Amino acid sequence: MKKILKKFLDLFNVKLIIANRKHELLKLGVSNSNADILNNGETIVLKDFGLTINFTQQQYILRGLGLMYNLKAKYNARFNIPGEAIFSVELQGLTMQVQTYEELFILNEIYINGVYNLITNKPYHVIDVGMNVGLTSLYFAQKAECISVTSFEPFKPTYQQALVNLALNPAVKNKVEAYNFGLGKTDEMLKVTYDTTMKGNMGINGIPQYLSDQVQQVLTEEIAIKNTGAVLSPILNKLKTNDSHMVLKMDCEGSEYDIFESLATNNLLSYFNHVIVEWHVKGPQQIIGYLEQAGFTLFSFEPHSEVAGMIYAFKL
Repeated sequence: MKKILKKFLDLFNVKLIIANRKHELLKLGVSNSNADILNNGETIVLKDFGLTINFTQQQYILRGLGLMYNLKAKYNARFNIPGEAIFSVELQGLTMQVQTYEELFILNEIYINGVYNLITNKPYHVIDVGMNVGLTSLYFAQKAECISVTSFEPFKPTYQQALVNLALNPAVKNKVEAYNFGLGKTDEMLKVTYDTTMKGNMGINGIPQYLSDQVQQVLTEEIAIKNTGAVLSPILNKLKTNDSHMVLKMDCEGSEYDIFESLATNNLLSYFNHVIVEWHVKGPQQIIGYLEQAGFTLFSFEPHSEVAGMIYAFKL
């Protein structure tokens, strides 16, 4: 009798788990006809994407399904799991490994929202401050007008993933020169907290306070910061020509204020024709001041946000 009762309870628990999985998938916009649930609810087959994922280990894929549908609908993006714990996206001729929901979100920012959609018929070089895992560097490198991308990323695990993504794209990887350090006012070494699930939000101040309730994997990373003027002066002098423009893209989670101070002090903003910067927490006014002094016209989006906003600046 006990064995029969145990089998009944086990079967009931499995059915309950599968019912819960179906409910969760429905909330994500996946109908029962578009997904199979196997192995007592632990394996999910996503028919629209041809993917078989582990429910426990690859939750971020399920969370990002809406983002994936966007990319598939607009660009016919393809999603693959070529090896254990590897999830890759094929998009606009690029192949990129994605390890977190945040990276799917960033792909949507780039390709769906067009946050870096610079349109110009002038050849240009990009300085990418805050390379993260290389998604934006690759986006620019693939553009025919882009001559080169010089990228900076201080966190070693993030930098290593960026190198993997560059290596996956041999047609454009030689356009990108990547450095494993960040920029600031002075040379220094810092120890900061780091979360592998939120690489794009990590900066000199560690895990941002407004994300403290989302922390999953807290580590301590030692990062190198180098003087902006000393690093960029020779690079800009080498790259700048009358026939090409310079583009500054900056998303460095709080370092932007020190970097802009150094750029202004060393008169380096004069080299740039286009600036795209995301500011964080301290507001846009300091950066706007430096850009206006350097002769830029600009748009400032979400200037009253307490978290972040975008500035797009250009010279007429």
